[in-house]
Order: sequence, then structure tokens, then C-alpha cells
Amino acid sequence: MTSLDYHRPKTLDEALALLTKGVPLAGGTRLTARLRGIVGLVDLQDLGLNRIETTDMGMVFGGTATLQGLVEYASHLPEDLARAARLEAGWNIRNMATVAGTIVTGDGRSPLLTVLLALNTELQFAPGDERVPLDEVLGRGDDRTRGKLITAVHAVLPDRLRYAQVARSPADRPIIGVAVGVAQERAAVRIALGGYGAHPQLMSWDETPDAQEAADQARSMLADAGDQWASSEYRAAAGATLVTRLLKELDLE
Repeated sequence: MTSLDYHRPKTLDEALALLTKGVPLAGGTRLTARLRGIVGLVDLQDLGLNRIETTDMGMVFGGTATLQGLVEYASHLPEDLARAARLEAGWNIRNMATVAGTIVTGDGRSPLLTVLLALNTELQFAPGDERVPLDEVLGRGDDRTRGKLITAVHAVLPDRLRYAQVARSPADRPIIGVAVGVAQERAAVRIALGGYGAHPQLMSWDETPDAQEAADQARSMLADAGDQWASSEYRAAAGATLVTRLLKELDLE
């Protein structure tokens, strides 16, 4: 196995300069499978990017905040956001896996990524402190993150939030997952469909949608969502059912 150069910067500027010599290392839980072609690692653990904060309007998670940190901060977070972090992985992995790492390497079967998409989340990048909506980053992969670091994740504090999923067992990744977020300041609704593909898909309305319309749109978006885990017909039916159920639970039917 080829040896890797290891760097452990003490400042953000130093870390950014080192990105030309290696890839970011935070939790490292998904890095092993991608080691081919990597010549160096830039360890981010000394940069102090692990904060978890809430205000009246929103939540801020540092890029290296762990998933277990979200679980342990559950009393200050929307219940289903903390639950999605817990569903993401077992205890050992949650203690290492980071919020930014989950966003960068996660796919459509990520419960946390699905919930964050329903929360009108923005990613803060360095250099430049640019903030970009999560839905603009998903699907663009390395093209959007190459040479940059996610220093913080900003999520709008919702008026209401629900997440539900169907899986083969409670410990399995979802076959279909649905998150519904309702904004505080107006009746805007965001519905994220997960459980398949490269990343969750988003449906959004500026005002409360008709429940049947939302279910029909979900069914249409899932029409070609078949894979080795479930047929497209099953996902379309299950997804529409979950959308209808969650809208009813949120008094949005």
C-alpha cells in the first residue's frame, strides 16, 4: 500500500493551503473506500469546527460536529432531526462521522441528508464564507466542494418537522424516506424524498400544498426509482403514502 502524507493544521488558513496536498480528514468513516489515488490527508480535528448551536431562528452545526453530538444535543433540536442523526449509523460510527462528511459522501439513503434538505439548509464554505443552499450542492459533488471546506451547516429552525421511513429492519438504511419541513415565518413547505439514488430529491411550495397534489408529485418523482432494494412501483406507492401520512400528522392535509 502506498504511504500517505499526513498533515494536521492548527488554523483554517493553513488547512485551506494544504488542500492541494491532500483530502480533508474529519471522521474518516468513509475515507477508507476512497484511498486509491489519494496522496495525503489533511486532519481537521484541531480547527475548532465542531460547534452545535441553536437560536430562535436557526441551527448552526460546525463542519466537524459529530453525528453523536447531534444525538446528545437532542433536547435543543427538532425531535426528528436528532432521530435522523441516530438512524444514520450505529453508536461507534456516529462518534466519528461528521455532519460535513455525511453531506459530502452521503447518498439518497441518508436519513440526515433527507431531513436537512427539508429544512432549507445552507452550507458555509471556506475560503470566502460563501453560503450555498444544500439543494444546489447536491448532485454536483466534487465540482462544488473541491478545494473548499464546509465550515458550518446552517439550518432554518422549522415550525414543524416530520421524518418517516420504510426499511427492512430498524437498523437498515431506508428503502424510502420522507421528510416534511414547514417554515416558521410563512406556510412554505419542503418535502424531501430519500431512500434511493445519489441524493434525496426536493419538492417545495410557497404555501401549504394540497395533500393529493403532493402525493401525486411524489409518486411521479419516484416512478423510475427502482434498484436492487425495491421496485419503482413499490417506492412510488410507499412514498406517496408517507407524504400523505406526514402531511396529516402536521395538520397540512
